[in-house]
Amino acid sequence: CMESVAYINTHLEEWSEQNERVTDLSNLLVDNSRAIRDEDRSAITMTRNALTSLQSKLRDVEATIETDMSKFNRELDSQLPRLRGDIAEARRRGEDMMVHNPASDTEKVIAHLETLSADVVKLGERVEDYNRHQEAMGVSTTAFEILDELQEDVSVKLRVWKGLRDWKEMQSEWEDTPLAKIDTELIRTKIHEYSKLALLAARTTLPGSPVVALLRSYLNQMRGMVPVLQDLRCPSLQPRHKQEINRLVGINVYATDEPVIIRTLQNN
Repeated sequence: CMESVAYINTHLEEWSEQNERVTDLSNLLVDNSRAIRDEDRSAITMTRNALTSLQSKLRDVEATIETDMSKFNRELDSQLPRLRGDIAEARRRGEDMMVHNPASDTEKVIAHLETLSADVVKLGERVEDYNRHQEAMGVSTTAFEILDELQEDVSVKLRVWKGLRDWKEMQSEWEDTPLAKIDTELIRTKIHEYSKLALLAARTTLPGSPVVALLRSYLNQMRGMVPVLQDLRCPSLQPRHKQEINRLVGINVYATDEPVIIRTLQNN
């Protein structure tokens, strides 16, 4: 509608001038006793009446648009406090005590952060919609830098808690794997991957967090086990060496069908 009004406003003066020239020519012909066909005279009159009607309707439409724009501006103004309030509430949820407590139920925290992450995405969509309306109204768009920070904050926290869950699952799997089948290079790769995550969290959203400290403690324990596992598989070990290792550890480390109890090795 606004595009149509702008188009008419741009061309209305030109159309009116053209009609005036045609009317002047018609009057000139009459003044010089030149005949004008009835259909031409009728067309000139109809055009003049149409332009007059168009000008009247245009004024009505512009008045309506102005009223609607004022109403829409008021609606936009009323949305801003609600939008900012919802963003602030999302930030509060991101700082829930269970997110910072390493003793929290891992699955509950992950579910909480996943729900929050989805809600933050919806907030982003609302912000984009709000800014689009501002652009349509020709006003400066409102910046919501805090929302970008919130998205990053929730994303990192969710990755850390999923990291805790996934690391425990991997470690449990390694503990149930016989020595000969343990992939120490895979363990090294995973330690490096999760260490980068812990470092990111410590530098950004979770500085000094006991949750990050817990994840790092798991990584450090396994980091210390990798060279032990490699030494236990040293080709130079003789049967008597293996027997002595089994005696000291208290388990049959070299049994092909028995898992290496990493926790037992750590204690020894």
